[in-house]
Amino acid sequence: MSEAEVGQTADTVVQAPRPIYIVACDISGTDEAPYEPVLTEPGPKTGVTSFDEELLAALPALWYAMHLPKTRFEVIDMPLRAIRANVSESRAHRILLMPAGLLHEPTALRLMGRHGEPTIVLCPGEHLEAAKAASQQLGCVLEPATFGSLSQESLDANWERLARSWARQFPPGVPILPKAPVWVPRISRQGSHLAWKNFNRLLGHQRELPPELEDPYDMALRTLDARVRVESLTQLEDAGTDPLDVASRMEDLFPEVAASIKMPLALSLMGVSPTYERSVRQGKRAEGGHDGTRGHDLVTDEDVADVLSLVVGHQAAGSDSMGVVLPDSIPPEAFHALADLERYWEAGRMAPAKERKLRNRLDDTMAWLWNDRLQWALRSASHVDAYTNFPIGLLRVPGHTAPLAAQVPIAYRPLNPLTRTLQQQLGPDDFTDLSAGFTVLVAECIKAEDPIGKDSRIAWSGLREAVGLSSAPTKVVIEETLSAKAVREEIERHHPDVLIVSAHGVYAREQNVAGLRIGDDFSLGLDLGPMPPLVVLSACASGPRGGGAVAVTDLLIRQGADAVISTLVPVRVHHNAVFMSRLFLYIGEAINGRENHTTLMDLWHRVQANTVILDILYGNARLGEWGHRATNGLTPVAEFMGRRAAGRIRSSHLYEDTEAVLLEIADDQGMRDKVENWLRTPGYVPESMMYTVVGDPTRIRFRPSQLRQRSRS
Repeated sequence: MSEAEVGQTADTVVQAPRPIYIVACDISGTDEAPYEPVLTEPGPKTGVTSFDEELLAALPALWYAMHLPKTRFEVIDMPLRAIRANVSESRAHRILLMPAGLLHEPTALRLMGRHGEPTIVLCPGEHLEAAKAASQQLGCVLEPATFGSLSQESLDANWERLARSWARQFPPGVPILPKAPVWVPRISRQGSHLAWKNFNRLLGHQRELPPELEDPYDMALRTLDARVRVESLTQLEDAGTDPLDVASRMEDLFPEVAASIKMPLALSLMGVSPTYERSVRQGKRAEGGHDGTRGHDLVTDEDVADVLSLVVGHQAAGSDSMGVVLPDSIPPEAFHALADLERYWEAGRMAPAKERKLRNRLDDTMAWLWNDRLQWALRSASHVDAYTNFPIGLLRVPGHTAPLAAQVPIAYRPLNPLTRTLQQQLGPDDFTDLSAGFTVLVAECIKAEDPIGKDSRIAWSGLREAVGLSSAPTKVVIEETLSAKAVREEIERHHPDVLIVSAHGVYAREQNVAGLRIGDDFSLGLDLGPMPPLVVLSACASGPRGGGAVAVTDLLIRQGADAVISTLVPVRVHHNAVFMSRLFLYIGEAINGRENHTTLMDLWHRVQANTVILDILYGNARLGEWGHRATNGLTPVAEFMGRRAAGRIRSSHLYEDTEAVLLEIADDQGMRDKVENWLRTPGYVPESMMYTVVGDPTRIRFRPSQLRQRSRS
């Protein structure tokens, strides 16, 4: 598949390929080779961090490439409506970070145009001649450049050359913006540095270098302000406001728009589990090496901060949104508290009072995180891309009773290994359009004689029936796959859009790996072959974070999945079955247009938040019986969902408010005391909040994109 940009200039629709910027460097390994971490000496902020020092020389070149146009439409002077349309969907810079040796490989070069239009090759000086030959074969618009030649002058010249070249495809008279943003070699620690400069340029403001302040939220909130300004001015223009009245009208409109507008937030938070750090060091020593800090004299805390700034900056620039690179690191005691919480769930003894105590301890270890600026950014966030090894969605903001995951959709991008994080971030951001229907493959990996296997087979049959009730063009295929080879073969046979792996999760603590039991096989996912866009792991504890385990969830992203849904801890089979049924029911409704969800990101959050009633009712058998027993023709669950809860459930107090509505229903039945007692003894645990999504669920769409078209190539 290839992808074309769709843009509008005046009344003319223009289609054009995405530019690809190639950064070649001396990478010794390949993406297929087993990963061996290159570790820094533990710093005061990062702890031990896995990053390949061979990539350090390429970081300024990546930063340079991110200052070039991410689409052809960024070189034109767009009207306000077009600016608003262009920030409505994320389109990140397409940067191919590749081994310089591939510049000599004709076959590899031919594949580079699959995801766009190769535009320039940046490389070390010793590879310039190879880059010239490769550029000619690729048909690059710009001459190749060495890392040492990059400057503001070269950026201005390259930008203008692209603008003049691309202008030939635009209608006559379209105004061009030939000036590039201001560039300096030092990578900004402000995650929204590029996003803010882009807004500034599109709004016609004077080109300037934004201040580099210590406050990590500064440019993020400035970018939010710019987005509000664009929206406010566009609304005034749509209303036909007299230009002389714009200033006075803005005084009233700006705060209204600011209170309602939402935009993505990319957030990085350093820190690794002490268990991960210890296991890596022990592994290195066992192999006959030293303490596992090869390269510690080359990779510093500053280098790690540069990589995180590039990753967050790339994400924020792609969606013209907020980016925050937090300078602090998660303390070891937070990972210890998380590991203890995960162990409680693994034990399977539901003692809600103990769970609350462990959760309170977890909150205490991370209380330092919260400040007014972060809370402001979170309130303005449509979703969070969390670049961290820690599930921040479990934490509760001070004054809130529900976890952060209840309030805002969160997708995780783990940082171990950091080299892999950078590679995946720069990869193609192609989307998957499910609006015409989709195929689900359920790979049943649990033996039929296993009690859980029996329950899961019943659940998947129910899922197939539930999906069949939707008028969306979907197909659910259930296959017995009792080996990794069988899973791989069924994927190749059915070519699903969604893969559900029904398996036992296995957390091998001694090896610190979390994988799947597929029949009698243990799998970390690498033996399952290429993955479809969405993978759902119906397996206990397939993505724990307290010990920093090498997790199958993360490795399936490496295998090609855009998003992987899994759990941090074991959850009950029945709860999981209802959760999955709701997920696919909502997907079908979104495709049919009956639910207002465009991507998996916001739909996923809807399912997670709406399933908390199951957490409450299934925490106690008597509560469950009461919730599903009809009185006057209506069960408490139906009454809650149908009319009582509407407009009354605050996301920051999701469980507390749900309890209050259920008690109100019980009061009407004369059962308040009994229901209240059941809620307290034994109580319940927040099972729905233990689900997570890793990767980029915004790439999975239920409605066609307005800015990008897919075509067969």
